[in-house]
Amino acid sequence: MRKCNPSSCLLACVLGLNCAEAETYFALLERGNADVDEIARAVNKDKTTVYRALKRLEEIGLVSKEYRIVRTGGYKYIYKPLPVKDLESLVVKRVDEILKELKNLTAKIVEV
Repeated sequence: MRKCNPSSCLLACVLGLNCAEAETYFALLERGNADVDEIARAVNKDKTTVYRALKRLEEIGLVSKEYRIVRTGGYKYIYKPLPVKDLESLVVKRVDEILKELKNLTAKIVEV
């Protein structure tokens, strides 16, 4: 069994991602832009899992995709990660929300 990457675990916890989604985001971040085949090789997961992870990451705004026509015919999508500075802002905002929720929860417990 593969050991969990602490950065992936932290991102997953703070943003409500699963491990595959967090690993996919970090693999994409390392590459800048990539297609599903490249990402699947990088995270050592099947393409179906990576497609699912990318769809979720796109839904929450961590990834965007761009349509590219292939010279040999057909098309493919190239995925781009949210830049690190934007990710940092998103994480800080979510951590602030979590701390506020925690303060509210502890205040209710103290009142009881």
